[in-house]
Amino acid sequence: MRQGFKQRDYIESYLRETRSHPTAQEIFEHTRAAFPDVSLGTVYRNLDRLISENIVKKVQKTGACDRYDYVRDRHNHALCSECGRIFDFCYPLDVAAVQAAIGEDISIKDADFLVVGVCADCEKRGDK
Repeated sequence: MRQGFKQRDYIESYLRETRSHPTAQEIFEHTRAAFPDVSLGTVYRNLDRLISENIVKKVQKTGACDRYDYVRDRHNHALCSECGRIFDFCYPLDVAAVQAAIGEDISIKDADFLVVGVCADCEKRGDK
């Protein structure tokens, strides 16, 4: 097996096992522990390939690094605007209602949404 496939499998396995929605840098650091010669570019190429194969999903945050999530069951994300943590949650999405709101400019094929708030830990610390 070629080294690239081992690295790809390692990255996929790491994302499957974690629920932390790591950044590419965090994935790189984790992968480098097992493959010291891996480059950040290799990690990005493998992430792009996993995304194109619908194995991994990019969770985009406004003004911050993208995070990555293993595609499991259909779910959405909640972002803490203070600490940046991302939480998974399931919520039924009424695609017909969203389509009606958008109009005929685009035909919806898939949808997910990001909810932004403050997590319980940040609220306890008194963050706003």
